[in-house]
Amino acid sequence: MAVSKDCTHQGQELTYQAANDRFNCPLHNSNFSTTGAVVNGPATSALKQYKTELNSAGTTLRVYEG
Repeated sequence: MAVSKDCTHQGQELTYQAANDRFNCPLHNSNFSTTGAVVNGPATSALKQYKTELNSAGTTLRVYEG
């Protein structure tokens, strides 16, 4: 699975915080889990999720909307 890179609060691009295993919005400090769920706001909507598929050789990743 993949998630949108933009915060659902005001569209700021998120950064991944490896130490906390979450996505953070540097604008207003909303945090999202790696599944896109809101950990804390001000964002109230989850990130959009995308289906993914890795080919058997492990060389191509496809991302599907919805």
